Amino acid sequence: MQVFIAENGRLAVEQVIAAAEPFDAVFMDVQMSELDGHAATRALRQHFPDAARLPIISLTASVLPKDRSLALAAGMNDLLAKPFEPAVLYARLAHFTGRLTAPADTDDACPPPYPPARPHAAPQLAAAGRAVGRQRWLYPSDCQYFSD
Repeated sequence: MQVFIAENGRLAVEQVIAAAEPFDAVFMDVQMSELDGHAATRALRQHFPDAARLPIISLTASVLPKDRSLALAAGMNDLLAKPFEPAVLYARLAHFTGRLTAPADTDDACPPPYPPARPHAAPQLAAAGRAVGRQRWLYPSDCQYFSD
């Protein structure tokens, strides 16, 4: 698993556009300096208009219906409330990339909100931080919620 961190929205856009290998997903904080998450997403959608090929998931502490509408209107695929449970993070990645399933030690009390997009894809995430295959994600700098 490769995780890239951008210090602000402008740098996030630059990193994704300049990447030699495409990112599998982007977690985009809504409140960032230089370019907020909505503006950064709109900029990325000019280069990557197919939301299925580059899922962008909003990270925000505010999850009112209006916030969800703004995220979707900006071109984000979904919204994830901060703080979040690792199981929810894995479920969102599974849903939007079709490559991951939640790790075996996931708390059953918090079922993932989405089934894997491709259930035939064997679990590629055996435990937090250990993955098989090409997986590249971009996290804005203040979203370092999980690490190897």
